[in-house]
Amino acid sequence: MDRTFPDSGGRSAHHRRDRRSGPAAQQLGSPGNYELLVPQGEVIRHYFRNNDDPQFPWRFLKEFGFPTPPTQRGQTPHGVTFIQSNYTEGGAHGNYEAIVRVATPLAIAPDSLSFWFFDNRDLDWTGPFLLCQCVKR
Repeated sequence: MDRTFPDSGGRSAHHRRDRRSGPAAQQLGSPGNYELLVPQGEVIRHYFRNNDDPQFPWRFLKEFGFPTPPTQRGQTPHGVTFIQSNYTEGGAHGNYEAIVRVATPLAIAPDSLSFWFFDNRDLDWTGPFLLCQCVKR
């Protein structure tokens, strides 16, 4: 199944969903924003929709993940889930905390789970922090 998510440049971001992958979405505030994380290739793209804007535009915010040199095969995020924590550290609202299922380029190796967080003060994703190499394919 193909999904299209517009970014702020008028282009579309395509995501093919299979049994191990998919975006994660969350609504924050009242009406607040929708937040969306989408695994795409070797990265995860972070989008948000401003629900206070009457046109409800989706905008691309950041890209983070597992970039690899063009001649090598690297880790690939296959799924993501996230929450908003109550850890603010001076930000307007809690940080986002994400768990990412990551496939290695070796078919015999198990998938891993990595932790990332979005620091609202720095407006940047920090990670990955390996949680385990324990997920069977």
